[in-house]
This record gives sequence, C-alpha cells and structure tokens, in this order.
Amino acid sequence: MNCRRFNLFVALGLGSLIMSACVFDQLKEYKKVEVNPHDAMPESSFVVEVRAASTTEDNDSDKMCIEISQETLWKPGDQTSELTGFIANNTIISLDNEIVPESTISKWVITTDNLVTQNGEVLGSYGGNIIFCVNTGQLSNGAHSATIEIKSTDGMNHSYRWSFQVLLMLTPLPSSTP
Repeated sequence: MNCRRFNLFVALGLGSLIMSACVFDQLKEYKKVEVNPHDAMPESSFVVEVRAASTTEDNDSDKMCIEISQETLWKPGDQTSELTGFIANNTIISLDNEIVPESTISKWVITTDNLVTQNGEVLGSYGGNIIFCVNTGQLSNGAHSATIEIKSTDGMNHSYRWSFQVLLMLTPLPSSTP
C-alpha cells in the first residue's frame, strides 16, 4: 500500500503523545452487499440460503445469491433433468420491484440425482440445490429488496422476499512503487 506517514503531536494536561498516521494516496471504491440476517436463513420451504458476495480487487461486479432446494419443489413424476431445467427457466428475480433480465442471472446446479420411491416404486427424481446470483453493482447505496418467484411443474407459484443493504466501501490501492 502506498501511504504517506506523518506524526501528530498531542499535548495533554500531564504530558504529550505522539501518534503516527497513514494517508493513502489512492483509494478504490467498491460496493458491499449485506443481507438482512433474519432473511439470510429463511423459514421458507424452498429457499435454503440468501447470501451476498462482495467484490474483490479483481472483480468489480457485486453479486447476491439465493440457493433453492429442488426437493421441496418436486412433484410425483418429476425427473431430475426436466425439473432442473423447468425451475431454471421458470424463475423470476426482481430487485426493487424491477425484473432482472434472465441473461444477467448466473445459475449453478449442485449435481446430484435423488430418487424418490414409495413401497419400492420409483415416483421420480430431483437434482441438487440451484444457486441463482444477480449483480447488485448498479444499485445505489442504501436499503433494497429482492424477490424470487418460482413456478413448480404443477403450476404452483412459490415466492420469497428479502431485504439487503448496499454499502460503499473504500480500500487502499496497492502501491505501484517498490
């Protein structure tokens, strides 16, 4: 880090104190997302977790992710690959009541194939959790809300709403001098 050091002399009633401080030549701004802790581990049947991923020095896009369970959306007759595709293609995420374009949502699937049986008969299967991440870098500082809406294969709508904060953060840039 490139900083200029200076000393402060503070006169106190019974003595004095010298303090050293550092002023950075350049600071980098980035945004940090904080999910309301109450909303991060919801009691919703299909939402596993809501979490924020802040920027790193190599990545200027902030992301917030929501992990959902396919198991809780499974219906008899559903098969893993079809169910995963159906959920991925029938999910709407909104930030501050504005729908996020599907092309800007990152999706990851935890690859598993779980058979559902009853009395030895296979009723279907479902895959692992699906993680949806959206960019929050375009949002202003302050309080915001998000919603995820998912339609299951039987046409039933499921939704979850949560709140989060966008905070402006500063970090010193690495020194360019040795």
